[in-house]
Amino acid sequence: MPTSRAAPRRARPLPVQERREALIDATMHALRQERRPLSTREIAQAAGVAEGTIFRIFASKDELIDAVIAKAFSTRTSDLEMDGIRLDQPLRDRLVDFVRIVQIRLQNVFGLMQALGLTAPPVVKDHPDAEGDRTQPVLDAMDRIVGGDHDQLRVSARELLRYLRLLTFSGSHEGVCAGQVMTPEEIVDVVLTGVRRAPWADENHVDGDLSQERNVMRLPK
Repeated sequence: MPTSRAAPRRARPLPVQERREALIDATMHALRQERRPLSTREIAQAAGVAEGTIFRIFASKDELIDAVIAKAFSTRTSDLEMDGIRLDQPLRDRLVDFVRIVQIRLQNVFGLMQALGLTAPPVVKDHPDAEGDRTQPVLDAMDRIVGGDHDQLRVSARELLRYLRLLTFSGSHEGVCAGQVMTPEEIVDVVLTGVRRAPWADENHVDGDLSQERNVMRLPK
């Protein structure tokens, strides 16, 4: 006697906001992978949905791309990751974690800009992910990461942050560093200890245009 088989149950449709975020994430990932503009058909394939689903969530492809750009340039995720940096680690390890977070975000942004043909960061207005001035929040994060180790530094946390950001940006952009992307460890070691093989023997020694006063870390006594 033939047995009846229950029809497979359809997956529960995602709520609109969850579907929206899923489409944004899938589009962002696909753009970074392909490094070129994508059609709505390609976006739908990357997201695993019907093409019409896109237009049930977004009024147009442009609106979807605007949402992708806003999220890519948002620092909300990296802010949460910075809050999670373990402060019981040595200073170098804390800074490596900080640089790794910044570097991943920058590389994601660089890839998206290349895919969309952007030559400068866009101005995103009237969007929940739009960012204002990020200087103070990131400086607060650096103060927290350095913590009680300020006495190991020859410069302020603001200056340390400036050096790290400059080197992370240039060392993470394939066009700037000729494809030789620096690791977070390399970036931190250059900023903290420079490129000399050994510490200075003479505290007043100046080598060319580089003086000990420009080195971030204090020399061991």
